[in-house]
Amino acid sequence: MLSEESYNKANEIFDLFKANDDDLVSEENFVNHWRGLENRICATEFFAAMDTNVDGMLSRKNFLNFWRRVK
Repeated sequence: MLSEESYNKANEIFDLFKANDDDLVSEENFVNHWRGLENRICATEFFAAMDTNVDGMLSRKNFLNFWRRVK
């Protein structure tokens, strides 16, 4: 379980990646934003690790579940 502080921070980060209010992040948006933030990790592989239903979209639930697993 994430602490309240970590949960809030993960939500803030998710909001940076999403393009509109549908609460989904496309792989394209994620990869484009991530590459601008961090070049040491393959953005496509990182996205795939979070996209557990392999639909090419990252829901807030997928995103938070990923951070719960790796905390």
